Amino acid sequence: MVKPPGDFGGACLIGECSFTSDLLQPSSTYFGLQKTGSYLYGTLSDEEGNLLRILRGVEAGQSTMCSVFVAEPRGQLQRDLRSDQMWSGPTSIVGDDGAVVFASVGPDERGSFRFVNSASGCVWTEGDLVAVSGDAVGPAVQWFNTWGGGACFSATSKYRVRGACVGRAVEGFVGHEIHYFPVGFNWLNAPYGRGREICWQQIANEYDDGSMIQATFAYGVDGWGFAMLHDEQGAFFGTTDVRAEATVRANGYPETIRYEFADQSWTWRIDPQGERPSIAGIAMLGADGTCVRDGDTRSVRYSMGNSDWWSDGRAQRIIRGAS
Repeated sequence: MVKPPGDFGGACLIGECSFTSDLLQPSSTYFGLQKTGSYLYGTLSDEEGNLLRILRGVEAGQSTMCSVFVAEPRGQLQRDLRSDQMWSGPTSIVGDDGAVVFASVGPDERGSFRFVNSASGCVWTEGDLVAVSGDAVGPAVQWFNTWGGGACFSATSKYRVRGACVGRAVEGFVGHEIHYFPVGFNWLNAPYGRGREICWQQIANEYDDGSMIQATFAYGVDGWGFAMLHDEQGAFFGTTDVRAEATVRANGYPETIRYEFADQSWTWRIDPQGERPSIAGIAMLGADGTCVRDGDTRSVRYSMGNSDWWSDGRAQRIIRGAS
């Protein structure tokens, strides 16, 4: 069926961008869209190699989605009970001498929240639970996509961080992902949650030779998808011509997802501790893993491989061996 004017299906406009203070403010608009939220996430490892993950969503005036996930030896990620100590309530977003400060508003210092985003890096604290900071890996990336009657604009910046989480020394990566939607829409009630997104990985690696890459790979229906990569030399490559193939565990979590684009092939593999608890009523499974260029034999010292994966049947078309 021919699409109506202004609806380009899943086709995305993509590229790298600066991560400006205007982008972070709740009053800002792009393409006539309102900022719906900043999503902060960290993928960290302790000194024994155990996986930890921190997550917070910040809306215009409040933040109620917040958790720390911890994987114990030979176990999977579980929400730590100390997450209940994290700030849940009013927040402010204020420009401060070139930086933008996200902060809790209230008297509870023990559970206070603060995230400082500057041109060079970030500082994230969650009371006594989390204190990590570090430098930007490279430029941010952005994409824009329409549907009949609406659109989404998203931008993401990543940071190489060090610090402490739940009393453990940790290192890894933090991402700051921003969504813009029409009023009344979010990721789940827009086309992405309703069938367009199949999988989406936010990726960053530090290799044993000290070099780093960052990337974001996505695949869906109706032509939605993209590959954006900053390589070891900082060179940017982007395309919307992406193919994907996956293998899946018996419990529904993805085992591997292979992305092919241009002359490149990258495979994401779930971490041995990388299954995150499912959310009741939502068929999207979160998982953490590592994504490397096929044939690259270097060891990855630290990685982010944050993954969306839909388990409601839409992914059947890319699952290897699926009928």
